[in-house]
Amino acid sequence: MNWNERLRRAGLTRPSGKRVLCAYNALVDEQVFYDEGFFKFMIPPGDEKIILHKTGREFYRVDNPTHFFSSFFQALKNGKAVHIPVNQYMLEWFRESFPERRERIGGQAGIIANQLAILGWESVLYTPILSERLARLIYRKVRFPVVEGDGVVLKKAVNCFKEGDPTKINWIFEFREGDKLKIQGEVAVAPRSNRVIYSSPFPSIPVFESAYKEKNLEDLGGKVSGGIFAGYNYLKPNYDNGLTYKFYLKKEVENLEFLKRGNENLRIHVEFVPSDFKTIEKDVLKHLTVIAESMGINEVEVVEVAEKLGFKKEAAMVRKSENAFTLYKAAVKVFEKLKLKRLHLHNLGYNLVIVSKPCSIEKEVNAVLYSSIVATSKAMIGRELRRNEWRRSIRQPVSVRGLNQLEVLAREFNLKGVEKELLQKQGVVDLGDHYLLCVPTQAFEKPLSTVGLGDIVSSFAFAASL
Repeated sequence: MNWNERLRRAGLTRPSGKRVLCAYNALVDEQVFYDEGFFKFMIPPGDEKIILHKTGREFYRVDNPTHFFSSFFQALKNGKAVHIPVNQYMLEWFRESFPERRERIGGQAGIIANQLAILGWESVLYTPILSERLARLIYRKVRFPVVEGDGVVLKKAVNCFKEGDPTKINWIFEFREGDKLKIQGEVAVAPRSNRVIYSSPFPSIPVFESAYKEKNLEDLGGKVSGGIFAGYNYLKPNYDNGLTYKFYLKKEVENLEFLKRGNENLRIHVEFVPSDFKTIEKDVLKHLTVIAESMGINEVEVVEVAEKLGFKKEAAMVRKSENAFTLYKAAVKVFEKLKLKRLHLHNLGYNLVIVSKPCSIEKEVNAVLYSSIVATSKAMIGRELRRNEWRRSIRQPVSVRGLNQLEVLAREFNLKGVEKELLQKQGVVDLGDHYLLCVPTQAFEKPLSTVGLGDIVSSFAFAASL
């Protein structure tokens, strides 16, 4: 059976009937599609030299329009997904400057919960803040856990908004492969379609509210089979109440333990997003993965995390020559350091999954191919998929880029005979205490929208592997 046949077989996958809890970051995305003429019109001619000069730096925050244009030029040129915090002034400037935009649900938890439910999965969304504006964007079948006595009742999320809750808004600037931006004679050309996310402050703390006591969380854990957690990137070093992120991390680990008491087979997956505060990122990762056994991450983020955890050599290898082997060498260091049981690295045209033994290889590979169909269909349509649309991409073959990576791994691991055949036909390398799965996936070259695609890949693969 070749890879395209395996892909078509994955298209027979149906929702498992297992319920998935998604938390914490649900928000409103304001989506803007790049228009070269409009951007050029907006850039003051006198600022072009300053903007171009700043394109060589790395942006950890954007506080003014000059930084915005510099960071966007840089992202367009590199073709990589970028997530950058902004201040309140920039949120107002975006609102006034970009009247042509599309409002949609955002945040990993919000995107994943909505898309799971639309496609027939049972999903529960929990977010500490739920404004009426956000609730209007939530699919009617998504449930929200409401405390009642010692337990929780799963009610329609769309009806669970709280009066006075603020709305977190992110601005998403989408660009497509081949898009150009010229500043003072220098031209940035997008090598691939991607987006830049300009992120507002999170007006809450990404943990369960104090109303959710031990018994409530145990009851909730007993009602779900898996948990997908995201939004920890919004943790801050210090809070106005005098507490620090360490207090909330300790509390979160306790909360996840309570969930698992309600279901000893509960599996917890964390979607990684780079922290808004780099000084605490390493500590956040180490705390969370005491309880979470699975993590989703992309090819850019895994380099940053590997470096943060002290694996500079492996990070440098990827920067020098990115391929499935160098990414594996960096990812496996992260996998081992954080004591994970599963790490899913999603990349254009192929996915790498490092998974501890024992595991069902066939189930894991099928889950990745299934998630590829969902994400590629979403990319082709440019919005959330309706239930009858998720197999829109089924005729899109797996990418040549992905198939080539199998050859890279065979060469670098010096595989021959049966071992090489196992890799080429099933995407598996047996590495002692764990497997490396390299799964060629579809690569739709000019997606109408890219935001959330990576999260859909790793989260749907996790859900399908439960």
